[in-house]
Amino acid sequence: SNNNDDDDDDGSGVVIQQEAVSVIARTLGLVFSTVKSAQDIFKALPISTEEKLQIESACSFRAPLASYVESLSNPAIFLKPEIATETIQLLLKILEHQVQGHFNFPDGEDWVTKANSMLPVAFSNLFKSEEYALAQRISRDVKLMDFVFAMGLSHYARTKTPWTTGPNGELDVTMEGPRAVHKFVHVVLQRMSIHNLEAQEYLGSKCSIPLVKKGTSIPKPTPWMKIILDTLDDPLGSAVTLSQLLNENETLMEKYATPELVKRFLFMIRDLGPQPRLVNFFEAICTVGGVSVKANQEMVLRLTWMDEPWRSKVYLETQSFESGGCTPTLKEFPKVREPSGNSTSSWAPDKSTCKKFPSNYIAKHELERDGSFAPVFVKWLGHNDWVRDLDALWWSPESLQIQTYAIKNDTWVRLEDLCWVLEPERLCEAITGKTYDKIQSEDEGNGRIQRQVQLANYYVGQLSMLSKLCFGRSYN
Repeated sequence: SNNNDDDDDDGSGVVIQQEAVSVIARTLGLVFSTVKSAQDIFKALPISTEEKLQIESACSFRAPLASYVESLSNPAIFLKPEIATETIQLLLKILEHQVQGHFNFPDGEDWVTKANSMLPVAFSNLFKSEEYALAQRISRDVKLMDFVFAMGLSHYARTKTPWTTGPNGELDVTMEGPRAVHKFVHVVLQRMSIHNLEAQEYLGSKCSIPLVKKGTSIPKPTPWMKIILDTLDDPLGSAVTLSQLLNENETLMEKYATPELVKRFLFMIRDLGPQPRLVNFFEAICTVGGVSVKANQEMVLRLTWMDEPWRSKVYLETQSFESGGCTPTLKEFPKVREPSGNSTSSWAPDKSTCKKFPSNYIAKHELERDGSFAPVFVKWLGHNDWVRDLDALWWSPESLQIQTYAIKNDTWVRLEDLCWVLEPERLCEAITGKTYDKIQSEDEGNGRIQRQVQLANYYVGQLSMLSKLCFGRSYN
């Protein structure tokens, strides 16, 4: 194709916009079709102004992303302190193009600190929104997804272990910026592929040649899925990306959701502690496209729950006991503000409300009895000085300064005492008797509250996993 408009031609090829019959107005740059049809290789198609702008924007992102890959993959290049901040701003712009509507990002946000302070699941949840199929397709067609994926590879090309140093996973402070960027990389990949079968198949079929240090032999192309699987141990988002892909794509689910992978996640929980991204994987493979996968439900049940030694190592146990058998005596919590704005000090339903209930339903006796539900307690395999690879799930209740109760020759924690950290502003003072500011000042520099938040979120993930384990089934 001849093109005399040099302003927009990057020399790599053309996509032609037909603005009038038989009139070629301009060239936008080469777009690779993901449809393997010979008749579509060279085809002039009219496109809308919206699509034209999306293509121009997607193409404009590629050069700066390539520059970042070059800087990170070459250890001889000095990393400027501002490179992470600048790259994150670019990735935020890409995220804005991947959603319907607009993201309202706060001005002046320290995204490096924010990303590094959050676990991958919680960080990904910040960017939940309605997907934009047009932007997803263009991201594939102009290979923007390939550039984003290469950013993740560049971190491992710089050093084999760029994230941690030491046996207990101490963070490498020199890689704080790239760690934050890597979390954004996975968020972008998730937004580019969510609820989009073609994008998922593209991601599942692609290969890349891993970036290596200069002077070393060039390795063979490696499938993207293998790269994701090989980096699951790093808490940067690969497990979240994998869970999303398997939960939505039946082909990838059948290929990768194996007993070996389930066992690998069990060992990761034992070695790395209660990270929500890990238990969320068990939940993800129990369904695909909103339909239960019975074989996977049985696999997760058999390998993680019915195996008692593993269950005690990777899950929290939940029991309900009458308050009279607890030592010390249970305290009565003061009133707390419900989301509706009303105050309550009890789970007991209003008697007038009960009259509207069916004549019979599950847990009718427990709900409508005096005092409503009996107190709920949890316990886990803890250790006062938890470290990675220890045969314990997490820090003990004593080390987290959570009130314990002796019940039937065992030590338990009241559910409220564990989970108030999920809504601290509303629940802290009612549960602990102290303001949240006071609790934070007492914990400054210790990380105790952060550990409790992690365990509470993991417990929520466990409950969600159990619901998917039973989804569409009848376990008597």
